[in-house]
Amino acid sequence: MNEKIFGILEFSKIQEMLEKCATSQPGRVLCRNLMPETEIEKIQHMQDETSAARERIRHNAVVSFSKVTDLSKVFEKLENGGSLSPAELLRISDLLDAVSRAKSYGCR
Repeated sequence: MNEKIFGILEFSKIQEMLEKCATSQPGRVLCRNLMPETEIEKIQHMQDETSAARERIRHNAVVSFSKVTDLSKVFEKLENGGSLSPAELLRISDLLDAVSRAKSYGCR
């Protein structure tokens, strides 16, 4: 898609609205960088995923990712042989807790 179409659709406003709904910093980055899909198979797959997620939300409580932060620097530090501080370990723990909640949420 070209910039003119994005302007007509006010796509940046849609991204901003979506970004405000994200509960984690990495989620906000994903929303900010989201671009429309053009391949019909991928679009259908994404719509199926959205429908399934909507049904889970309708029948269960919402899973929060609010404590999840960007861990790319932490993982880079590990790849370079560095050791982690207690704060960094707690950030990884927060991620693992969120993953555990999300996994059990999907199994209900």
